[in-house]
Amino acid sequence: MIAWWAIVALAGPETPFARVGERIRTTNRRGGEKAWIAPDGVAVRRRLPGPDGTLIDHHQDASGHVVTTLVWRGESLESATMVRGGPVPVDVAGWSSVSPVPAFTIWSPALPAPAAEVAGGLLRYDALEATDPFAPTFEAALLDGAGGVLLDRSTEYVDGRACARFLIALPDGGEGQLVEVWAAPTTTALHVLSYRTPGADDDALAPGRVAWATWRWTK
Repeated sequence: MIAWWAIVALAGPETPFARVGERIRTTNRRGGEKAWIAPDGVAVRRRLPGPDGTLIDHHQDASGHVVTTLVWRGESLESATMVRGGPVPVDVAGWSSVSPVPAFTIWSPALPAPAAEVAGGLLRYDALEATDPFAPTFEAALLDGAGGVLLDRSTEYVDGRACARFLIALPDGGEGQLVEVWAAPTTTALHVLSYRTPGADDDALAPGRVAWATWRWTK
Protein backbone atom coordinates (compact mmCIF):
# COMPACT_ATOMS: atom_id res chain seq x y z
CA MET A 1 0.00 0.00 0.00
CA ILE A 2 1.60 3.25 -1.17
CA ALA A 3 0.23 6.74 -0.64
CA TRP A 4 -0.05 8.99 -3.69
CA TRP A 5 2.61 11.40 -2.41
CA ALA A 6 5.09 8.53 -2.07
CA ILE A 7 4.37 7.42 -5.63
CA VAL A 8 5.01 10.97 -6.86
CA ALA A 9 8.46 10.86 -5.30
CA LEU A 10 9.27 7.57 -7.05
CA ALA A 11 7.50 8.07 -10.37
CA GLY A 12 9.22 9.11 -13.57
CA PRO A 13 6.47 10.47 -15.83
CA GLU A 14 9.09 12.09 -18.04
CA THR A 15 9.79 8.61 -19.43
CA PRO A 16 8.94 8.57 -23.17
CA PHE A 17 5.47 7.28 -23.99
CA ALA A 18 5.91 3.94 -25.79
CA ARG A 19 3.40 3.33 -28.54
CA VAL A 20 3.93 -0.28 -29.52
CA GLY A 21 1.36 -0.63 -32.29
CA GLU A 22 -2.30 -0.61 -33.21
CA ARG A 23 -3.08 -4.30 -33.61
CA ILE A 24 -1.88 -7.60 -32.24
CA ARG A 25 -1.95 -11.17 -33.54
CA THR A 26 -3.26 -14.28 -31.85
CA THR A 27 -1.68 -17.70 -31.68
CA ASN A 28 -2.74 -21.06 -30.28
CA ARG A 29 -0.32 -22.85 -27.98
CA ARG A 30 -0.10 -26.28 -26.42
CA GLY A 31 -2.61 -27.26 -23.79
CA GLY A 32 -5.39 -25.15 -25.27
CA GLU A 33 -3.73 -21.83 -24.47
CA LYS A 34 -4.43 -18.82 -26.69
CA ALA A 35 -2.04 -15.87 -26.66
CA TRP A 36 -2.33 -12.30 -27.93
CA ILE A 37 1.06 -11.11 -29.18
CA ALA A 38 2.13 -7.47 -29.63
CA PRO A 39 4.21 -6.44 -32.68
CA ASP A 40 7.41 -6.62 -30.59
CA GLY A 41 6.69 -10.27 -29.68
CA VAL A 42 5.46 -9.72 -26.10
CA ALA A 43 2.35 -11.61 -24.99
CA VAL A 44 -0.16 -9.05 -23.72
CA ARG A 45 -2.94 -11.53 -22.96
CA ARG A 46 -3.06 -15.27 -22.33
CA ARG A 47 -6.16 -17.43 -21.98
CA LEU A 48 -5.97 -21.05 -20.95
CA PRO A 49 -8.27 -23.79 -19.68
CA GLY A 50 -8.83 -23.83 -15.92
CA PRO A 51 -10.35 -26.40 -13.58
CA ASP A 52 -13.98 -27.47 -13.86
CA GLY A 53 -14.48 -26.02 -17.33
CA THR A 54 -13.40 -22.46 -16.50
CA LEU A 55 -11.16 -20.22 -18.60
CA ILE A 56 -8.25 -18.36 -16.97
CA ASP A 57 -7.75 -15.00 -18.68
CA HIS A 58 -4.48 -13.16 -17.91
CA HIS A 59 -4.33 -9.53 -19.07
CA GLN A 60 -0.76 -8.25 -19.28
CA ASP A 61 0.92 -4.92 -19.87
CA ALA A 62 3.19 -4.08 -22.81
CA SER A 63 6.14 -5.56 -20.90
CA GLY A 64 4.37 -8.89 -20.43
CA HIS A 65 3.63 -8.50 -16.71
CA VAL A 66 0.21 -9.70 -15.56
CA VAL A 67 -2.09 -6.84 -14.52
CA THR A 68 -5.35 -8.73 -13.91
CA THR A 69 -6.53 -12.31 -13.98
CA LEU A 70 -10.16 -13.08 -14.81
CA VAL A 71 -11.88 -16.44 -14.43
CA TRP A 72 -14.72 -17.10 -16.85
CA ARG A 73 -17.33 -19.83 -16.78
CA GLY A 74 -18.90 -19.79 -20.20
CA GLU A 75 -19.86 -16.16 -20.82
CA SER A 76 -20.04 -15.32 -17.09
CA LEU A 77 -17.32 -13.64 -15.05
CA GLU A 78 -16.78 -15.90 -12.05
CA SER A 79 -13.89 -14.19 -10.24
CA ALA A 80 -11.27 -11.50 -10.77
CA THR A 81 -7.96 -10.47 -9.21
CA MET A 82 -5.69 -7.48 -9.68
CA VAL A 83 -2.21 -8.99 -9.85
CA ARG A 84 -0.09 -5.87 -10.45
CA GLY A 85 0.50 -4.29 -7.06
CA GLY A 86 -1.52 -7.09 -5.44
CA PRO A 87 -2.83 -9.67 -5.48
CA VAL A 88 -6.13 -7.96 -4.71
CA PRO A 89 -9.33 -9.98 -5.29
CA VAL A 90 -12.35 -8.06 -6.57
CA ASP A 91 -15.87 -9.15 -5.66
CA VAL A 92 -17.68 -9.39 -9.01
CA ALA A 93 -20.92 -10.84 -7.63
CA GLY A 94 -23.69 -8.76 -9.16
CA TRP A 95 -21.55 -7.59 -12.09
CA SER A 96 -22.91 -8.08 -15.59
CA SER A 97 -22.08 -7.21 -19.17
CA VAL A 98 -23.18 -3.65 -20.01
CA SER A 99 -22.79 -1.53 -23.12
CA PRO A 100 -22.33 2.24 -22.64
CA VAL A 101 -22.30 2.60 -26.44
CA PRO A 102 -22.75 0.07 -29.26
CA ALA A 103 -18.98 -0.09 -29.94
CA PHE A 104 -18.07 -2.23 -26.91
CA THR A 105 -19.18 -3.99 -23.74
CA ILE A 106 -17.63 -4.17 -20.28
CA TRP A 107 -18.53 -5.89 -17.01
CA SER A 108 -19.69 -3.65 -14.19
CA PRO A 109 -22.32 -3.66 -11.42
CA ALA A 110 -24.00 -0.69 -13.15
CA LEU A 111 -23.89 1.17 -16.44
CA PRO A 112 -21.06 3.76 -16.26
CA ALA A 113 -22.80 6.24 -18.50
CA PRO A 114 -21.74 8.71 -17.55
CA ALA A 115 -20.68 7.23 -14.18
CA ALA A 116 -21.43 4.51 -11.64
CA GLU A 117 -20.25 3.79 -8.11
CA VAL A 118 -18.12 0.64 -8.02
CA ALA A 119 -16.59 -0.60 -4.75
CA GLY A 120 -16.70 2.89 -3.29
CA GLY A 121 -14.97 4.46 -6.30
CA LEU A 122 -16.34 6.05 -9.45
CA LEU A 123 -16.24 4.27 -12.82
CA ARG A 124 -16.90 6.69 -15.66
CA TYR A 125 -17.19 6.46 -19.44
CA ASP A 126 -16.86 9.38 -21.84
CA ALA A 127 -17.03 9.47 -25.64
CA LEU A 128 -14.84 12.20 -27.14
CA GLU A 129 -14.10 13.33 -30.66
CA ALA A 130 -11.62 11.09 -32.47
CA THR A 131 -8.09 12.11 -31.48
CA ASP A 132 -4.71 10.56 -30.74
CA PRO A 133 -4.47 9.77 -27.00
CA PHE A 134 -0.73 9.14 -27.37
CA ALA A 135 -0.10 12.77 -28.39
CA PRO A 136 1.41 15.15 -25.79
CA THR A 137 -1.49 17.56 -26.34
CA PHE A 138 -4.00 14.96 -25.12
CA GLU A 139 -1.97 14.22 -22.00
CA ALA A 140 -1.65 17.95 -21.24
CA ALA A 141 -5.40 18.47 -21.63
CA LEU A 142 -6.14 15.45 -19.44
CA LEU A 143 -3.90 16.67 -16.61
CA ASP A 144 -5.24 20.20 -16.89
CA GLY A 145 -8.81 18.95 -16.64
CA ALA A 146 -8.06 16.59 -13.75
CA GLY A 147 -5.96 19.10 -11.81
CA GLY A 148 -3.62 16.31 -10.76
CA VAL A 149 -0.09 14.97 -11.06
CA LEU A 150 0.91 12.33 -13.62
CA LEU A 151 2.33 9.24 -11.89
CA ASP A 152 2.57 6.79 -14.77
CA ARG A 153 1.62 6.32 -18.41
CA SER A 154 1.85 3.33 -20.68
CA THR A 155 0.53 1.58 -23.73
CA GLU A 156 -1.93 -1.20 -22.92
CA TYR A 157 -3.93 -3.46 -25.17
CA VAL A 158 -7.65 -4.06 -24.91
CA ASP A 159 -9.22 -6.80 -27.00
CA GLY A 160 -6.58 -6.47 -29.70
CA ARG A 161 -6.11 -2.70 -29.90
CA ALA A 162 -3.48 -0.39 -28.44
CA CYS A 163 -4.76 2.17 -25.94
CA ALA A 164 -3.19 4.85 -23.75
CA ARG A 165 -3.23 4.49 -19.96
CA PHE A 166 -2.61 7.27 -17.44
CA LEU A 167 -2.36 7.10 -13.63
CA ILE A 168 -2.95 10.44 -11.95
CA ALA A 169 -2.78 11.61 -8.32
CA LEU A 170 -5.56 13.95 -7.23
CA PRO A 171 -4.60 15.73 -3.99
CA ASP A 172 -7.74 16.19 -1.90
CA GLY A 173 -7.58 17.63 1.60
CA GLY A 174 -4.13 16.13 2.17
CA GLU A 175 -5.30 12.54 1.74
CA GLY A 176 -5.43 12.38 -2.04
CA GLN A 177 -7.14 10.11 -4.51
CA LEU A 178 -5.99 8.21 -7.57
CA VAL A 179 -7.62 8.12 -10.98
CA GLU A 180 -6.64 5.68 -13.70
CA VAL A 181 -7.64 6.58 -17.25
CA TRP A 182 -7.71 4.39 -20.35
CA ALA A 183 -8.19 6.06 -23.75
CA ALA A 184 -9.14 3.75 -26.63
CA PRO A 185 -8.96 5.37 -30.09
CA THR A 186 -11.11 4.47 -33.09
CA THR A 187 -11.62 6.24 -36.41
CA THR A 188 -14.89 7.76 -35.23
CA ALA A 189 -14.37 8.47 -31.51
CA LEU A 190 -12.05 8.32 -28.54
CA HIS A 191 -13.53 6.03 -25.88
CA VAL A 192 -12.35 6.96 -22.38
CA LEU A 193 -12.86 4.81 -19.28
CA SER A 194 -11.68 6.03 -15.89
CA TYR A 195 -11.81 4.85 -12.30
CA ARG A 196 -11.44 7.27 -9.39
CA THR A 197 -10.51 5.58 -6.14
CA PRO A 198 -12.17 6.33 -2.80
CA GLY A 199 -8.72 6.96 -1.25
CA ALA A 200 -4.99 7.04 -1.92
CA ASP A 201 -4.37 3.32 -1.39
CA ASP A 202 -3.15 1.79 -4.65
CA ASP A 203 -5.05 -1.44 -3.84
CA ALA A 204 -8.22 0.58 -4.48
CA LEU A 205 -7.35 0.66 -8.20
CA ALA A 206 -8.36 -3.00 -8.52
CA PRO A 207 -12.08 -2.62 -9.49
CA GLY A 208 -11.25 -0.23 -12.31
CA ARG A 209 -8.52 -2.48 -13.68
CA VAL A 210 -10.86 -5.45 -13.64
CA ALA A 211 -13.60 -3.53 -15.46
CA TRP A 212 -11.06 -2.40 -18.06
CA ALA A 213 -9.85 -5.98 -18.61
CA THR A 214 -13.40 -7.06 -19.48
CA TRP A 215 -13.68 -4.54 -22.35
CA ARG A 216 -14.73 -6.26 -25.59
CA TRP A 217 -15.14 -4.49 -28.91
CA THR A 218 -18.35 -5.28 -30.75
CA LYS A 219 -17.41 -3.43 -33.94
